[in-house]
Amino acid sequence: MKCGTSEEIAFVDLEYGHVHGSHKRISMPTEIGIAFYNENTNSIDYSGRRFVYDINVERWRNVTDQYGNKVGVEASVANLKKNEYNKEIDKDFTLNAKQKKTAYRIAGKAYRDFSFFMNHILETKEIDKLVFFGDSMEKFAFKRAKINTKGYEWVDMQTEIKDEYDMDMLLSLDKVSEAIKFRNKETRIMSSNFRYNVPDKYKHLIKPHKALGDSARIFLAYKEFNHDKNKFKKRMNKHLELCNDNLNLMRTKAA
Repeated sequence: MKCGTSEEIAFVDLEYGHVHGSHKRISMPTEIGIAFYNENTNSIDYSGRRFVYDINVERWRNVTDQYGNKVGVEASVANLKKNEYNKEIDKDFTLNAKQKKTAYRIAGKAYRDFSFFMNHILETKEIDKLVFFGDSMEKFAFKRAKINTKGYEWVDMQTEIKDEYDMDMLLSLDKVSEAIKFRNKETRIMSSNFRYNVPDKYKHLIKPHKALGDSARIFLAYKEFNHDKNKFKKRMNKHLELCNDNLNLMRTKAA
């Protein structure tokens, strides 16, 4: 619901997977998490959905150290409908013609379900801004699902941070989260300068690399960045030095 007096910002994270045996040619959304921030009441709420079907999907997750440095990748196969997880990827397996047809059909249904969910959010919530962290996947998915975002402000925090400080490379959400001291403790999410309560029904889902957890991390990165850009730069540079990432230090943007 686009409204001139809109009160909420939506922080969106979309998790994706590739159909096992398609060699990354067939992809589909597997989970979406949204954190809604009401600026008038300074409160946050959540919504999310898992897209569950009887199909084997490859899931990839970055493994990081205590500083947010990527040290590896965990890859596994899951069938969400059957509650089967952490199965090994068979790199030699290829879908046959019948399996491929089924995979395209299920992927199409996943995009339709994603479209229904997201359009319902946009029609019923008073939102005028959509915020992401690294938005290439979301841009593709929103276009594929034919979700109309005309009239909404679209913000990619990853690019915003890079441009603000004239950086050479993009920062990961893991590094930013560690720098701002993102934590989830019991019924609260917190960072260096902010604390927000989490409803009981969502607290077990607020974890890094899960859709709702990453939407919360994007929200607090947004808050810290806009709270004081100079202090944010100093905090990030200090953290990047700890990461031995001196080549990517933030600079003062030339006028």
